[in-house]
Amino acid sequence: MMDKAVERQLLRFCAAQQADFNPGAWRALQAQRPQETLCAMLMLSKARWYGRLKELGALVQSSLPAEPAPSQAVALAQQCGFDRARFAERLREQMWFSQEPKR
Repeated sequence: MMDKAVERQLLRFCAAQQADFNPGAWRALQAQRPQETLCAMLMLSKARWYGRLKELGALVQSSLPAEPAPSQAVALAQQCGFDRARFAERLREQMWFSQEPKR
C-alpha cells in the first residue's frame, strides 16, 4: 500500500490540477515521486470523468518511450502500492467536496 502521506499529497495535487492544469507542476512532482506520479498520470489519462485526457496523454508520452501495456501498468502500480480503484474513488470524493457549496 502506498504511504498515506504520499497518497494525500497526490490526491490534493490531482484535484487541484483537474481545475488548473500545469504540465510543469506534474514534471516537478514526478521528479519527487516518479513511480506514484506516473501511476496517477497513466490512470487519469484514461479517466473521462477527470478530463485532461489529451494533456495527460502528452505527459505520459514524454515520460515513457512507449505507452506501457496494461499488464506493465498494473505491475508498476503494484510496485509502488498504487491502488488504482481506491485512488480514483478518493479523488472523485475530494473533487466533489471541493466543488460542493459549503453549508
